[in-house]
Amino acid sequence: MYVPCFSQERFVVRGRILDAESAPVPYCSVSILESRDSTVLGGAVSDTEGRYSLHFEQAGRYLLCYDHLAYESCYRTVEVPEAQTLPDVILRPASRHIDEVVVVARNTEYRAGRYEVNMLGNPIVRNRSVMQVLDLLPGLRVSDNTLSIKGTPVSVVYIDDRLVTDLGELSALRAEDVKSVEVQNKTGAAYSATTSGGIVRIRLKKLAAGSFYGNVSPSASVSRDGYSTGLALPFSAQCGRLGIYNYVSGSYGENETLDRTYSEFRNSGYSLNSEDRGRITFRNIRELLSLVYKINDRHSIGLGGQIFMGASDPSNTVHTTSAGLAWGDVQSQMPEAGYTLYRYGGTLYNRQYQGSLNYIFRFDTLGSRLSFKADYLHQNVDRNYDYDTRDFSRPEDAEPFSTELRRERYKLLGHLFASRLDLNKNFSEERSFSAGLSYDLRYADNNAPVHRFEEEEWIPDPKMSTWFIDRTQSTGAYTQWADAYGKFSYQAGLRLQWDRIAYRNAENTGYEHRDYWRLFPELSLAYTFNPEKGTNINLDLYRSSGRLPDNNALSPRRVWQSQYSYTVGNENLEPGWGYDIDLSYTLRNKLTISYGGTWSRGSETMTFYDPDDPNIVYTTKVNGEHGSAHNIWIDYTTLVTKWFRVKSFIHGYWYRREVDGDWQASYSAGGGMFSLSLMFQPHPSMIIYLDGGVELPQKRLETWQNSYWALAAGITKSFCKDKLYISLDVNNILSTKLKKETVRWDNSYYSVLRQPRGHRSLRLVFSIGYRFNRNAKKSVSTVQTLRDPEEILK
Repeated sequence: MYVPCFSQERFVVRGRILDAESAPVPYCSVSILESRDSTVLGGAVSDTEGRYSLHFEQAGRYLLCYDHLAYESCYRTVEVPEAQTLPDVILRPASRHIDEVVVVARNTEYRAGRYEVNMLGNPIVRNRSVMQVLDLLPGLRVSDNTLSIKGTPVSVVYIDDRLVTDLGELSALRAEDVKSVEVQNKTGAAYSATTSGGIVRIRLKKLAAGSFYGNVSPSASVSRDGYSTGLALPFSAQCGRLGIYNYVSGSYGENETLDRTYSEFRNSGYSLNSEDRGRITFRNIRELLSLVYKINDRHSIGLGGQIFMGASDPSNTVHTTSAGLAWGDVQSQMPEAGYTLYRYGGTLYNRQYQGSLNYIFRFDTLGSRLSFKADYLHQNVDRNYDYDTRDFSRPEDAEPFSTELRRERYKLLGHLFASRLDLNKNFSEERSFSAGLSYDLRYADNNAPVHRFEEEEWIPDPKMSTWFIDRTQSTGAYTQWADAYGKFSYQAGLRLQWDRIAYRNAENTGYEHRDYWRLFPELSLAYTFNPEKGTNINLDLYRSSGRLPDNNALSPRRVWQSQYSYTVGNENLEPGWGYDIDLSYTLRNKLTISYGGTWSRGSETMTFYDPDDPNIVYTTKVNGEHGSAHNIWIDYTTLVTKWFRVKSFIHGYWYRREVDGDWQASYSAGGGMFSLSLMFQPHPSMIIYLDGGVELPQKRLETWQNSYWALAAGITKSFCKDKLYISLDVNNILSTKLKKETVRWDNSYYSVLRQPRGHRSLRLVFSIGYRFNRNAKKSVSTVQTLRDPEEILK
């Protein structure tokens, strides 16, 4: 047999491996992994009596992996030099039918405000993508390629130390390649207060030199409204000290839309009935490359780049008829045009170029480190649209009595820079201190010239044209302290943040700006009743901020929704703020019950009449909205039998909101949703699921949306030792169609939108994937011997 020899032998740890009947397990591979990233450092093989010896060059915390073809893999942590002789390791016979709940519970560790799930050897990863596994974790929900934690959208997703900008990457990655997943309820003091929705950190398996893995997965979907095709290829490799990760994806498709809208302009005394039929062709491609070079055990540097190229060609035709309407003291009127034909469309190009730099200096084996990250994003958007409006006295008229042609050539030049410096000092596994600084800059130059066609030439329309520059900055400093005493853990933090919203338009020569200095405290408390079974209670208290108004929310550019309505930004929009409480209880990693309360101030979208044309309405956000909201979230996931799993959740909410200003208004509403997923595994290589969901009507100050329910099903089958997998999904087998009503706060305007087709139509999705990999053993100096290894180590 072979026994590893190290150049500097300082610590020796011995142990023995047995089976369930206390018989020795010979020829079992024991690997030494770094506790922070699972890098393979060395290892040994047990002798005929199940004994093994490991050599460590320095003290610290390590992870040991026990691997044998006839037994389930086992993991344990070891402290060096405290543990010189380890307790016996008991291996279980290999079985494809494992009680996944027990495995998940044993590998889930709870701390204040967060939990972490170890995916190494976890049966739930088999035949699933990363996104599908996330949907099985407590409190997490996946819907339409989005992630939420107890009903709140996730703000930040990391793969290792890289920020994920396309969640579709999580659907392309296989869960077998993941080491662990950490779920944090809120972003906390370490991140901008404007991103408080939570964090998901995905850590991939570390590869030995010469190893690689990846998969290629083409897909196609079809419905009566259109089709789409896609291709994704994530790839990871380790070349010596250089780690390489590459992700390529692309899609192409075409969809048709149909919107029917009925509107009442009650102050003007008439109504409109319109039908909007559209067709859009889209295509995009994304290339992402990430390089991490490990200079030595303490220093590593990462470089990354990403290119995204997207384009679409929308084309819409709107038929509108008008009629008289009597309302209150307003007499019924007939507008001059009884029928309008409105066409619009063109091309939209979106190009993004991103670069990133990451440096990490590690202090010790406990995971202490100093890190610096910087990201830069450059974006170009070109929107070339033409608008053709033709008015007829009657629908049957052959020629219009009025024709208007407009042309918009919108260009966006954007720059986004984000940087942060973090110091994390771990005094022990439970106790840590963190501090850091961050700076973000967002610059967007919007130029939207509009021309109208008159007298056989295109002439500028200064009234409809806009030019607007948004330059928003944010700087923050934070500190956090975390500790644990037995089953109790806590984390406290404080963030000081400065935000500047600055803008410039054609009417002013310099920048107008508003500054905000704010403090954001946070406190998380947790008590784990049973660490082995995953029973935990957690309380989060914090002050939050609404998102800083983005470029679209600030810009005075009119974005036309139809020839009678548009949306426009508000230069005076302010960021919101609030106080939040989140209390959750998790029982045996199966049942999670959570309450969330928010008392906040923000903005509300409201409807107004165009001051120059009472026959046109527009929507914009206004300041002064405030109130409270209360949420209840119940999540239940369990393995009923070895082949049947159930996941369900219930989300209920109630809120009361008021809006200050000349339009004093208030409203209160409640609602909720329910989802049930049944997953069957008649064979280890096959998963069949059936999903159903119901969402109650949603209400805002001026809008109401009908209830929604849908049914979906799918099947996944793997072949060739799980290297080849095929899946078929059927979405919206049964579903309701969208209906949305808008009633202006003073009741002077009403509209109802119906979508008999669109994203709620029956859709078939077919995908096939092939996973390839090569695992190379880490090179270790060895000697060949026929003697007992104990004699060599004496």
